[in-house]
Amino acid sequence: MIDLNFTKNILFRVSTPYSLGIGFKVDGYDWIITNENLVRGNHSVVVESLSGAISYAKILYIDPLLDVAVLKLPFDDVDGGLKFSDQIDFQQGMKIFSLGIKGDDVIAKKGEILETVHPKENWEYIVHDAVMGYENTGGPVIDAQGHLISMNNYGMENDSKQSTSLPILGILDVFDKLQGKDNMEWVRCYNCRTFLSEKVALETQSCTVCNSYVEFPKNVEPYETTGVARTIESLIEQAGFNVGFSRKGANAWLIKSGSASISISFHERSGMITGDAVLCKLPSNKRKAILEYLLRENEKLEHLSFSVERESVILSLVLNDHSINDDRGLDSLMDLFTKADTFDNILVEQFDASWPDSV
Repeated sequence: MIDLNFTKNILFRVSTPYSLGIGFKVDGYDWIITNENLVRGNHSVVVESLSGAISYAKILYIDPLLDVAVLKLPFDDVDGGLKFSDQIDFQQGMKIFSLGIKGDDVIAKKGEILETVHPKENWEYIVHDAVMGYENTGGPVIDAQGHLISMNNYGMENDSKQSTSLPILGILDVFDKLQGKDNMEWVRCYNCRTFLSEKVALETQSCTVCNSYVEFPKNVEPYETTGVARTIESLIEQAGFNVGFSRKGANAWLIKSGSASISISFHERSGMITGDAVLCKLPSNKRKAILEYLLRENEKLEHLSFSVERESVILSLVLNDHSINDDRGLDSLMDLFTKADTFDNILVEQFDASWPDSV
């Protein structure tokens, strides 16, 4: 298997209020490249490194036809990056690796090129079977030497066993046009492929060649939640957390409280709000003792409850959208945040449980 250590500081989580995926840095450029569909309709996006650094990132370039977006790297201490492969002609059967993120680690899925399809410009998209899933869309595809050959898109419609990826010729075309021009936003017209700057097209929001509508990130209103989601975010803010950094897609938030990571979600149809903190993995020994402890604590807890799922101990909270509006909503969330950070240490230090994979 390929050595992934060199990729840990150059892969990033990319999230918006609507979606999440990943992006990566290319050697020699202070940019993060990802999918346009991840950042579409957003004023800015949140980028998080595997070391835990998190920041808003400026969108420099969007191309809705090729599904490419370029972000300004918001961190100063990132060196290196993926190197482009010298190979530009990719044949069926070539061995490749899709890279993704799981917890605090880079993961790779081995596969091979199945075919090249969908001619666009002077290249074709690659179809391969190293499918990583939607949460890793925007990630790189590399060869056996660790060199970049393409960028993953969403999996092919109605086929979870195949995925498309944009080959390096498409990425290089974007980089060549953006080089030295990243002091402003750029878009590419979906209709006629014209490369447009905010200087000439921001005010009219139309292509200067074909007059088609184009959307610059600067023209997008900053995201604002409404209804129950707004109430949840107000409680998250009152609890002392950055709500913008906490958003992980529609009606979903991730709160990091001390050593604990808590996922919060709102199901609009049922009106239910759930919070789940994965505290630890069960130990190989002392299982009876830890389970007895959890049962005893369950009898003492209000609003919260322990459960075990697939060897993981989870502390959960369930509320409905009516109770979230009174003082109990904030009290219940605060109870989850503080107790999760307390209980995970107890279970690891006193019962030999192991820390979970980071979210």
